[in-house]
Formats: sequence, structure tokens, C-alpha cells
Amino acid sequence: MGAEGEGISYQWQFHWANENEWRQWGTGNGFESTPANIRWQGMKYRCVLTNKNGRQVVSDEAEMTFGPLTIEEQPKDIETSVGKTVKLYVGAGGPV
Repeated sequence: MGAEGEGISYQWQFHWANENEWRQWGTGNGFESTPANIRWQGMKYRCVLTNKNGRQVVSDEAEMTFGPLTIEEQPKDIETSVGKTVKLYVGAGGPV
């Protein structure tokens, strides 16, 4: 989220899917970056901007969802010899 002008502060907020009370989240920057957590499925979030005069404006709320678990790379055929170490691999995507 971005805004023009000096003296603007940002406060990210969230609430769980089964709640209505907004809670503070993050450091008060216009951009928040954190690793996603599967517990956040259905979480709502928004940002409150406040200018130096105390006037506030609230963004629309958005919802955090996680897509389905998918196979992104299939296993491959292996040709080996007796006693050799083999490495089995499959690439996965989606929530963990």
C-alpha cells in the first residue's frame, strides 16, 4: 500500500475468520513482509493510514487464502547399480 505526502503512518491490522475485532500487525510500515503461515487461512487484513493531523483512512479488507497442494515436478526414472545411493525427488507446491 502506498500514499503520497509527508507524515503518513501505516498500521496493518488483521482478524481471524471467526472474529470481528481488528488487531495490530507489523511495524507500521506501508509494506509488510513476513513468511506466510497456514494458520492464516481465511484471515482478513487491512491497513489504516494516519496523516500528521490525525486524519485516518482505512483500506478495503482482503482475505488470506492458500491454494491447493500440487505436484510441480514429477519423479523421474532412475538407472542405477546395486549398492549405489539413489535420490528420490518430487517437487510440491501449495500450503505446507
